[in-house]
Amino acid sequence: MTQLARLIHVNLPLFYCCYADPEVQWRAQEGFLTFVKPPPRPPSERLRRPTVWDSFDPWQKRDQFFSLKRDRPDALVSFLNTTGLFDRGYSQGSKIPLGFVWGLRDRAMRCLTEKAPPDWSEDFEVRLEGDKQGARVVFTTRTLMDAVMLSITTDLIRKLKVSKCARPDCAVPFTTTDLRKKFHSWYCGHIEAVRRERKKERRAKPKKEKRPR
Repeated sequence: MTQLARLIHVNLPLFYCCYADPEVQWRAQEGFLTFVKPPPRPPSERLRRPTVWDSFDPWQKRDQFFSLKRDRPDALVSFLNTTGLFDRGYSQGSKIPLGFVWGLRDRAMRCLTEKAPPDWSEDFEVRLEGDKQGARVVFTTRTLMDAVMLSITTDLIRKLKVSKCARPDCAVPFTTTDLRKKFHSWYCGHIEAVRRERKKERRAKPKKEKRPR
């Protein structure tokens, strides 16, 4: 019988830093995704003008990723241009089938809706930091899928409620601490409110009487 290692409790706050390489530019063509980056700059120029990596909220990007439509590769490209690299193991010029991208998304959605821990190939990058405000643990990701899986793992560990958006043409899975929340975004809630009002107006509108022939 294998014994688990004894865990040592340390009370440190957790922080997430999900990087997006601003130099990555995506394009879609003939069912494949590719990305390009500008050629490396000389060391002197990098020191003078260092590249500043963007960062994003993994939960916000997960919602946006889950909301994308399969028949809109242009929307997928625009989205990926805000998140940098998609997945580990792909270099510039690699052709990534669109079906592979949607397949990974479906896998991530099943992990969330079925509450199954993600079987991800590597542990997340983690480091200890400290400053005047104290020590902290920082989880770092550098690809979209790592960030998405990190957010899902966190939500499953926290045992958050998993729901599907009540807007019929959305149905995006999301997590929340508010048991009354029905929509995954303000936009979906607004759309459904407008639809309800239009239905009421149509029902209240008097029907036109038919003219006698």
